[in-house]
Amino acid sequence: MSRLVLHIDRLVLHGIDPQDAQALVSALQAELQRQLGTNGEADALAALRGIVGRNRIKAPSLRVARGAPPETLGRALAGPILRGVKS
Repeated sequence: MSRLVLHIDRLVLHGIDPQDAQALVSALQAELQRQLGTNGEADALAALRGIVGRNRIKAPSLRVARGAPPETLGRALAGPILRGVKS
C-alpha cells in the first residue's frame, strides 16, 4: 500500500476571520482526502506529479456566498486547488 502526502505550507485567503481558520482547514483537508480517494490512487498520484518542485500553485477563482460558514469554503476550495495542481 502506498501513502500519498500532500503538504500545504501556506494557504493565503484574504478576508477570512482568523477565528474561522481551523474549521476551514479541517474542511479543506477532509474534502481533499475525499476527492483524492474517490479518484483512486493512480489518478491521485498522476494529478500530483506535476507539482513536485513547484513553489506556488495558483488555483482558479472561486465564488462562495457572502457569510458562508468556513466549512463550506473549505469544501469549496478543494476542487480549484486540485484543478490548479493538474494544470
